[in-house]
Amino acid sequence: MKLKETEFGTTERVSFWYLMITFLKVGSTSFGGHMSLISVVQDQMVSKDRVIDNETILDGISLASVLPGPFAVNVVTFIGYKLRGFWGGMVSLIMIMIPSFTLVYVLSVLYFNFQETVLLNNILKGIVPAVCVIIFFVAFGMSKKNISNYKQLILLIISCLTLIFFSSFITIVALMLFGGGIGYFYFQEKTDIKSKTKVKEAKGFLLYKYIIVGVALIAFASGFSFFFDTSNFSNLLKLASVFSGMSLTLFGGGYVFIPIMQEIVVDTMGWLTVNEFVDGIAMGQVTPGPIMISAVFIGYKVMGFWGSFIAAIAMFLPSGVLTIMCSKFILLYSGTPKFKAVLKGVHAIAVGMIYAAVYKVGIEINLSWQVIVIVVLSAILLFKFKLNAVYIIPISAILGHFIFRL
Repeated sequence: MKLKETEFGTTERVSFWYLMITFLKVGSTSFGGHMSLISVVQDQMVSKDRVIDNETILDGISLASVLPGPFAVNVVTFIGYKLRGFWGGMVSLIMIMIPSFTLVYVLSVLYFNFQETVLLNNILKGIVPAVCVIIFFVAFGMSKKNISNYKQLILLIISCLTLIFFSSFITIVALMLFGGGIGYFYFQEKTDIKSKTKVKEAKGFLLYKYIIVGVALIAFASGFSFFFDTSNFSNLLKLASVFSGMSLTLFGGGYVFIPIMQEIVVDTMGWLTVNEFVDGIAMGQVTPGPIMISAVFIGYKVMGFWGSFIAAIAMFLPSGVLTIMCSKFILLYSGTPKFKAVLKGVHAIAVGMIYAAVYKVGIEINLSWQVIVIVVLSAILLFKFKLNAVYIIPISAILGHFIFRL
């Protein structure tokens, strides 16, 4: 499949059907969320299908790093928007969430009605080492294609080491600004008059339109959730209010936001006990998709199926719409020389973030002969046989289920 030049750069215009099938498949196998999900997307859409390039993945990572909401889901939304516009972003957002929503809902029914949980411990032990290998595989491939000089390599190393020792949203933003600044001053090429004209013609109207809508959306959702008394509203409206507010104030990823979520849903709203909240977060970790899919568990406790549905919509839709709004500007400016230079620096920082994710996933693994078997097998399947990462994760899950019982 040959890449084509479109309005938003080099890409292949794909069908909505392709987006639906691809993200449904990815969403069914991307255990661990975050960088593991992005790694599977990269392997499928860049390496196998060639409908996007690595720069698109890195652009998505750069944008999602400074926006509120679930990180990996925002990257997927950005990709969908680039390929098929607004509805492409919405379709991608919905399809990536369906598998994890379904599984967490089923587990919630079992948990609250039968007081039992599904034993997924050994399966998770098999998945995590494979995820670590997949993320490294993606980081290594992106390094070869996007790190072209020693200055970018230095930025990559700075990013990786900084995030290993000082991981926070503020650190990520600071690194992105630093990388962009270095890129602006050291990576600029000759001026592209055509791309500058294109931006000049379109940016005036779009800039004010999207900024006003975005600010209004954030103000409404956050204000409705945190500054108004929701005690007189129905439970469904409470769920919509609370989780939409979280969606647009969740900076730094799910793990950073867990303490805030606990304070709201346990201490303030009283929807869950502490033990139930911990179990809900655990379900979000052992199912495919982002950890904040735990909102489905909370919603079920409050209002059954419709509570789960509303909680999921409120948690992921507002930040997804905001991502689409901001994606327009990333893609609009991407052809200008100055923005290309900035992105070269930002991309180096983003690749460093992926390497840092390899370390953070790997350090949580207890080394054993079973882990070594899964790591070696995953590496052989990826590097030697070029097997799709979508299949490596379920293979590792099944293998882990059996060998960790020995």
